[in-house]
Amino acid sequence: MKREEWMSISEKMRKPLQELSMICSQAGLDILSIGVYGSGECFSAFATFIDDDDDQFTAKIRKDGTMRLDENCDEFYLSK
Repeated sequence: MKREEWMSISEKMRKPLQELSMICSQAGLDILSIGVYGSGECFSAFATFIDDDDDQFTAKIRKDGTMRLDENCDEFYLSK
């Protein structure tokens, strides 16, 4: 990848990343780990937060828009 390509991609991500930062700040989340898959995966994006009690909360978004929420790897919500 060339520097110019990364600059273009980064500009497209700027607003969504700013919005995520604001949401985390308002919710009191110190660190939110996120990952995005471009192709070939069942889930296209996920975000994970680990609280002070070491409980892990994960939101997974499928390519079709379905959202799955897990607490310590146990699914507790599925939205289609």
